[in-house]
Amino acid sequence: MRSAKAHQRTIAGAPKNAPKRFRWALGSASLEPRAAREITLLLALASACIAGVVLGAGISERAVLAGCALLMVTQALKKWAAHVKTAREAGFVSLDDRGVVRKHAAKSALLATWSAPFGVSLFASKSGDRALMAFTSDGATRYLGVHVPAGEEPVAATLFGRSAIHADDDALFAQTMETSLRAASAAGLLAAIERREPAALERAYLSSARGEPITLEPTSLRVAGREFDLRAPLEWRPFLFHEVAGQVTTIYQAIWLRQESTDRTAEIALVAPLPATSDVRLSPSLADSPPSREMRVAIERLFMPLIRRALERSAARVSRSSYAPLRAVAKAKGGASSGA
Repeated sequence: MRSAKAHQRTIAGAPKNAPKRFRWALGSASLEPRAAREITLLLALASACIAGVVLGAGISERAVLAGCALLMVTQALKKWAAHVKTAREAGFVSLDDRGVVRKHAAKSALLATWSAPFGVSLFASKSGDRALMAFTSDGATRYLGVHVPAGEEPVAATLFGRSAIHADDDALFAQTMETSLRAASAAGLLAAIERREPAALERAYLSSARGEPITLEPTSLRVAGREFDLRAPLEWRPFLFHEVAGQVTTIYQAIWLRQESTDRTAEIALVAPLPATSDVRLSPSLADSPPSREMRVAIERLFMPLIRRALERSAARVSRSSYAPLRAVAKAKGGASSGA
């Protein structure tokens, strides 16, 4: 299997109009312990035979030992080829002129197609041994797991440095190794997508808990019919709030946004449950009163840091709001509502 650098060199050196077809195997490239022992034994025996050829006195003995060495090497190569074939048949991710496809256990899934806009987001575990690639498009979100086999830690560190979040959550990173890409293969896939559709790495197509469309583009954020221009001044602020329902207290993370223009004012509060661990690279959030139900747009918590990062990278914003508009709104509405 070629390394991520080899993939990048191939992509960079290919003519723009040339067909680009790549394929990466799912699962681990490591041999099963029994197969590894058998191949090691065969190669050791072959080495002993070769040593006998070099040190042997008789021509007939040398011929026999040379034949044995050739036989052992042939058997070792056959076992390795069988392993490679099994790994390929178990599943793979391919990229061609149609798009990106994942095939596993005789089932195929189209992760992305070049004929329709899509987004690719990368989420890494805090421990640095797993990741998740989210392919989002209008009406669908599909996930592809990433694992880090021995020897690929440097590639994984570089790849995961581009992720939207570093956190540990077994529910988010529950992809099995058999259905996941190696870190080097994931880096190659991401490089191929970046060359063909670079804007995809800055897009996300989501939906709220009510099914309202949410679209994040490099220059805009559209939420349930309201649009925020990330190139123009806007106010925004991350905060936390909690609500009690019976014996259960839930802590939520939220992002308040407000943007005024000559013909409209857009204001929302994106909300999601707070995960057990959060990304230390994101700015801290202060506690505040819950926003009104009318202002809330509930989204999947996995994508909240993605939106925060996009807002933090927007150099055109004036500043974050330093006052607490949500407290007044919540009191005016008669206090906190019971659900997000």
